[in-house]
Amino acid sequence: MKFETIVTDCALSIYQHQHFALAQHITLPITFTHDRKEAIGCVIFDLPAKGQGDYSVHRFDQRYGMVQDPVRQVPHSTLYDCEADWDQADELVAAVEKQVATLEVAPKK
Repeated sequence: MKFETIVTDCALSIYQHQHFALAQHITLPITFTHDRKEAIGCVIFDLPAKGQGDYSVHRFDQRYGMVQDPVRQVPHSTLYDCEADWDQADELVAAVEKQVATLEVAPKK
């Protein structure tokens, strides 16, 4: 999946999770592809249930399937495979955070 598509989709998912009382704790894991192979490293956006705090970002220097952290046991909404190298992980996280910060709620009618 393209870098920009993942940024937009993750930002919208985080925003909706924060603002529309979604009760389930979920994650948005992102793997990275290098030369058509999963790169060493992944990012997991952790979205706690409404009222349980803000989202957090976890970076791991190992493939998603190898992560032993408790966040790995949280159900994921979507598993993204980013068509970018692992060295772009920080850029992707920054782009998602920027887009989440700029989203606005549409006016109610």
